[in-house]
Amino acid sequence: MPAGLRLTAALLSLASLLALPSAAAAQGAGGGKPAARPPAKPSTKPPAAGRELPMLDTTPAQPPMPKNVATDSARRASGASVASDSAAPRDSSATPAAAPPVDCDALIRRVAARPDTPVDQAPSVVLWSAPAALPSDIEQGSIDAAFIVDEFGAPELTTLALSRTHDAAYRQRVAEALTRMSFRPARLKGCAVPARAYVSFPTR
Repeated sequence: MPAGLRLTAALLSLASLLALPSAAAAQGAGGGKPAARPPAKPSTKPPAAGRELPMLDTTPAQPPMPKNVATDSARRASGASVASDSAAPRDSSATPAAAPPVDCDALIRRVAARPDTPVDQAPSVVLWSAPAALPSDIEQGSIDAAFIVDEFGAPELTTLALSRTHDAAYRQRVAEALTRMSFRPARLKGCAVPARAYVSFPTR
């Protein structure tokens, strides 16, 4: 065989050998079953430095909105009025109802009928005066005078009573001294009322 033919035959044989792996790959791609891959093993390597891990959402879930609240919110959004289920709060600063006015005239008549009725404020002396002479039957000590002071602050001399003496002249001098004195009337429920007053006169 000529040398040229032998070289050509050798090249063809080499080409056919090189074409066998390509044909096998083409057969696998054309419909043959792919070779099974071994299962991937989990990586145990730590994450690369500088690489951030994904953050987990730890925000607690919001509780579901009650049905009536959701309905009221929807009605407010639409402009409809929503009636409140609870009563309006009571105003603690509200002024209490004023007490009815006191009938002072009726109160004066009631106290005048009972002069010893307890009062809120007893009558008191504003201007003092004393009798000029001592009683004849008292040498020392003091004499107490009891009498009614009316709602205008005037002493009612007909109600005058003295202790420890029966001297009529001294009683007259005490009555004259009371007319020179000034009194502040007793008060009951804000009204000036008549009440019994007590004054002590020293004998020395």
